[in-house]
Amino acid sequence: MMKILATQLCAKLNALRKTGMDCASGSVEAPQDPDGENKAEKAKANRQEEKFGSLLQATLGDKNDTVESITKALELMNAAMDEVCGARHATACIAERALRTMEAKLDRLTAFRTRQEKFAACCLNREELLQAVVKGADPMEIAADAMGFRRFVAHALHHCPFGLHNGKPQDADKTDFDGLMNTFGLPTAHIALKTAEKILKQGTAGWATSALRIARLLSLEVLISEEEKAERRAKRIFMKSAAKASVTEENMYEHFLAVARINLLAHKAGAMKGDEEEAVHLDALEKELKEEALALSADKLKEETDKIVAKDEDVAEECVAKPQNGGKAALAGSEQLKEFLNSALKKGVELRHDTVMRARLIITDLQAESIRRDAKAMIFTSDEEYRRKGWIEDAATKCADNVEKMVAKAIKNGIPDAHPKLTAAYMASKELREQEGFRKREYHVEKRKREKEEVARLQAAAK
Repeated sequence: MMKILATQLCAKLNALRKTGMDCASGSVEAPQDPDGENKAEKAKANRQEEKFGSLLQATLGDKNDTVESITKALELMNAAMDEVCGARHATACIAERALRTMEAKLDRLTAFRTRQEKFAACCLNREELLQAVVKGADPMEIAADAMGFRRFVAHALHHCPFGLHNGKPQDADKTDFDGLMNTFGLPTAHIALKTAEKILKQGTAGWATSALRIARLLSLEVLISEEEKAERRAKRIFMKSAAKASVTEENMYEHFLAVARINLLAHKAGAMKGDEEEAVHLDALEKELKEEALALSADKLKEETDKIVAKDEDVAEECVAKPQNGGKAALAGSEQLKEFLNSALKKGVELRHDTVMRARLIITDLQAESIRRDAKAMIFTSDEEYRRKGWIEDAATKCADNVEKMVAKAIKNGIPDAHPKLTAAYMASKELREQEGFRKREYHVEKRKREKEEVARLQAAAK
């Protein structure tokens, strides 16, 4: 509201300045020039003001001007500026504003033409660009200059912050002239906008057709054809997956990524809106490939999980006979399975997937099993040392302390403290502490026995 009032006030002040009136209300006769100023000169200055004011409005509202026409008009304008430099201030000010308006619109049309040429060049090279992203190029880099052209065209149209004169920059509030020069856009139906819309329509159609064609060719390398799908449905053959039998998980995922890059390039550089028929089919094809790739990724995770579990079961049997082997194999298996799990999650397999949840449980179980086996190995080493060297004070206690430290560290790293295998390791440490007391008593009994025998021997020798 304040801006509208300011505009009305400005209009009244302009009327006062042109007519020479002293106030906005009433009809007051203009005072005579005491010095007898030349009335013809005043009339000429007024005509110049009207000329440059009209030029400003025409420049803002012109729908047919081009870079070339404005450039030529600027040359004439700069020449005319010499004539108004000596004129009264208001005329020079209006002329300067008209000149700034022409320069600002030239900048906009020049930038518009540059963006349009980049988009057109991108459309001409779309086949090469699509093949480049198929091979792994980043779609956000190879056609960065052409991206966002549709949005650029939409924003090039003049927009009023209050919605009063959208598409009509000539009606914009000129109170803040500097702000207007930074924000005004092109009028509705400007020749540049109409040309851009035509180029967008043609370019988008070409992008959509080419992108879908290449994506379908790629999909046929890993998926069965639509005809074969229809044939299986007609025969009521259960079809768990549309992937070809020989396709690996890595191959399927690579093809999904390639089609995803094609789709992204077509939407960003090709200015597709997404509601085109080809765009809908392209989105559906990308979704199908993603689902197949994730299904194969989950299957691979399950397969690798089963292999690691089976391998660790064999190692567990060996550790029964050779407890000194410890839990290195179980820990290595958990780390290996963690890599497969992270790979599947990175590719998009959901955390709630049964295979993912099972893999996470097995990782935890293997980590706990490694602690249990390490505890068994430490106890075995302690027993062997006792058999070789006899009782060494606090040796078993220190070993038990180390086992309990391992259990505490495992719990801190996320293994539940109630995990059966951690509980088994902790119970082994308690057993080791009990062994410390037993070994100490046994050692002292044996020591007293040896001392008695030595005394008896000495007494027998003295006789």
